[in-house]
Amino acid sequence: MSLPAPPTSVSAPMPPTNVSSPSRPSKRSSSEVPVSTSLSGVPTMKPLSFSSAIVSVSS
Repeated sequence: MSLPAPPTSVSAPMPPTNVSSPSRPSKRSSSEVPVSTSLSGVPTMKPLSFSSAIVSVSS
């Protein structure tokens, strides 16, 4: 019976998945902003690397 208890613990970590759900909308919002700025519609990761490269060039 004690062993089956750990599976319940695994159920507890599942709530983080719910936290991930709200995180998605947040990423969506921040994703829309970078995409709007880039206008190229490239993934957020690419605009981020581009902006960092621009910052490097700016420096």
